[in-house]
Amino acid sequence: MSHQPIEPSSLKNEQCFRTIFEASPLGIAIVGLNQHFIKVNPLFCQIVGYSASELTQLRFTDITHPDDRKLSLQREQQLSQGKLSRHRIDKRYIRKDGEVVEVHLSGSIIRDQQNNPLYYLKMIEEISERQQTQPQALLKEQEFKTLKSRFIARVSHEFRTPLSQISLFTQLLERYDERWSIEQKADYFRRIHTSITSMTQLLDDVLFIGKADAEKVRSTTKLFDLASFLERMITEVQQRTQQKCSIQWRNPSFSLPVYLDPTLVERIMINLLDNAVKYSVSGDTVYIGLTRDHEQVTLQIQDQGIGIPAEDLPYLFESFHRGKNIGNRPGTGLGLTIVKQCVDVQQGQIEITSEIGVGTTVTLIFPVTSWNSSHDQDFGN
Repeated sequence: MSHQPIEPSSLKNEQCFRTIFEASPLGIAIVGLNQHFIKVNPLFCQIVGYSASELTQLRFTDITHPDDRKLSLQREQQLSQGKLSRHRIDKRYIRKDGEVVEVHLSGSIIRDQQNNPLYYLKMIEEISERQQTQPQALLKEQEFKTLKSRFIARVSHEFRTPLSQISLFTQLLERYDERWSIEQKADYFRRIHTSITSMTQLLDDVLFIGKADAEKVRSTTKLFDLASFLERMITEVQQRTQQKCSIQWRNPSFSLPVYLDPTLVERIMINLLDNAVKYSVSGDTVYIGLTRDHEQVTLQIQDQGIGIPAEDLPYLFESFHRGKNIGNRPGTGLGLTIVKQCVDVQQGQIEITSEIGVGTTVTLIFPVTSWNSSHDQDFGN
């Protein structure tokens, strides 16, 4: 049977048809009643790997997977007999390179004014890639749901404790205001303030994580003395933790000017020092080492605490992840996530090594663009 020509007169606007045909987001094939390809658009050629001229020498069954040919021919016959006006099937093509490609095909038949069949019109969408990405999308959705559940549970728990304390201390102050000494009342006011600070810090951490996920955290570098800056951080942490642990480091006899973001460095140090003290036994020592060369500054924080289980190490920087051995120690599981983001945005590196019952060492490395290079030595070792 000879190929059926496409009559230009059957098209109201040939130029419009050509534009739609060539630019269609779907593969389009016009196939004769003898199963030979008459015309194909560029996307269909891309899907099956043949050129348009090559396809006009083939029948659609030539590139159809052998297991799908019978159903495809049955549907074409039903179309030509008028039993179907259109049909949809998932099928497989054999590409020119031999690779199997899965497609979703929508087919119909074009007839003349006397209702005689002229040719088949096929619209093809490749679904191999779509099917591959669906499990990934489902996995991401499940991860998001899990993260959301962990977020709600963790934040609710962390808010409940300070809110309960604020409520209790406020009631006690109202009830025993006249009986208590100034010192007693000052102690309870201090506890209320601590609880408020805890909630504020949690909200601040959550907002920071949100900004980091949205890539809105920026590093604003300034020239400052890292040595004196760290000394101030150590003093603040020791005061806040009521000297639970001794923090030892050797204050260098000279300044260490660096170009970093002091706000981000402060976030890093507060989280790391708080963790080092929190997961150590009272009376333990936390060591801080600081080294430098002409290209980078290396900062180490080493504790003698409970250590981190090996199975938890790959997940340390995930939001709300907490180690299996932390017991009832308070925390949100956001600290190391924030540290990692603060380090990354400054083009730094972080490495954590740990051993159960021995302790944890955190190593930070930052590129430094300016310092007094006349001094080149290690301190804090």
